Amino acid sequence: MLADVAIRYGLDVIDPPIPRSIRFAEAPAVGHSIMRTARRTPGAVAYRVLARRLAGLPDDPDALAFLSAAAAGVRPQIDLTEPARDRA
Repeated sequence: MLADVAIRYGLDVIDPPIPRSIRFAEAPAVGHSIMRTARRTPGAVAYRVLARRLAGLPDDPDALAFLSAAAAGVRPQIDLTEPARDRA
């Protein structure tokens, strides 16, 4: 659908898309960001991937694998508590 929007309206779309989640609504309600309340959800991981791309940093392969698994409906088994450089 995002590709169709990009072509039809000539707009740039972000990649990866940010999945919708109730966690995003809950985070501001308790006065925190999604990174503090639910940092291991697919939406929070997608935000981190997008932020790295916007900053010109390389992708975290574990984060991409996490998002692929989540998009396929599989519960991701990757521990993303620390950045990839700290998990080596």
